[in-house]
Amino acid sequence: MTDLTSIKALNCKEVVKYRLNDIKEALKIDKGCTLDRDDLSFKTYGNGYQVSIKDMLKVKTCILSDDILIDILTSLMIEIEGITRHYDYSIGLWIDKDCICIDISEHIKDKSEAIATAIIYQQKAIYSWIDKEVITV
Repeated sequence: MTDLTSIKALNCKEVVKYRLNDIKEALKIDKGCTLDRDDLSFKTYGNGYQVSIKDMLKVKTCILSDDILIDILTSLMIEIEGITRHYDYSIGLWIDKDCICIDISEHIKDKSEAIATAIIYQQKAIYSWIDKEVITV
């Protein structure tokens, strides 16, 4: 008998494999992307701020193979599934020098609330969707 966790992991892994080339291209061209928690489609907002609530990984790009990235994103999809849907959580990826960073982030419309959330989660910055820039906290 197959348990539901195994089925979920297999389904998530197939989604990651399907989206992997698009994600890698976004990292190459845009140096980052925000992904929907369910299907890894690209998310963009015309307003508000993106705030990391959980840093997941920072690894040198030279040692990050496709198979490792697939495993990481599959694990994140499974983990984020257990987080309440009351919040607008996403998976964030970006390039920082020669490393790739991955986190779970929240979209917050109000700047003051975004900054307060960043402070609570000990983040150094938030991303402004309006200005398309990082704001130091």
